[in-house]
Amino acid sequence: MSKGKFNEEKKIRKKPKYQIPKTPQEVLKRIMNDFSSHNRRSKEWYDANKEMPKYPHVDYEEMRRIVQTNFRYLGVNLKQWMKDNT
Repeated sequence: MSKGKFNEEKKIRKKPKYQIPKTPQEVLKRIMNDFSSHNRRSKEWYDANKEMPKYPHVDYEEMRRIVQTNFRYLGVNLKQWMKDNT
């Protein structure tokens, strides 16, 4: 087996490291998780280095509220979504 063929077979077997969101509910969950992790990292960065985060004026809770209300237009039932995912 040649080295080039082995690399091609290896690429074919490679699976994505994350699931690609396909429904509005999955997209909303991904966005909310990204907000949470970014907010947590910025707090950890401040605690460790005592440096202000890159965007200290960002209000993540307000951004969450805006994104969630915008997803209502895509047909997401927010009360049920909040019950299932929080």
